[in-house]
Amino acid sequence: MDKNTTLEQQQEKTPVKRKANKEITPSFEEALTRLQEIADILENSNPPLDKALTLYEESSRLLKLCSTLLESATQKITVLEKDN
Repeated sequence: MDKNTTLEQQQEKTPVKRKANKEITPSFEEALTRLQEIADILENSNPPLDKALTLYEESSRLLKLCSTLLESATQKITVLEKDN
């Protein structure tokens, strides 16, 4: 966690960009970065239980997204390799 960033500022970050109150799915890299931020918060601080649970829920969603994106990439590579 950045020394100039408070715990509250880290917790307020969201893994999605908002546009007109609609959520946009983060890229794999954005999701992975946010997962690392959440891990840092949970490992290096002692958030209240409700905030820790919220962060855990967010990390579960992000992990599922990353897994889905990796599976999709693997399938595309398999198709490309078959074509060659």
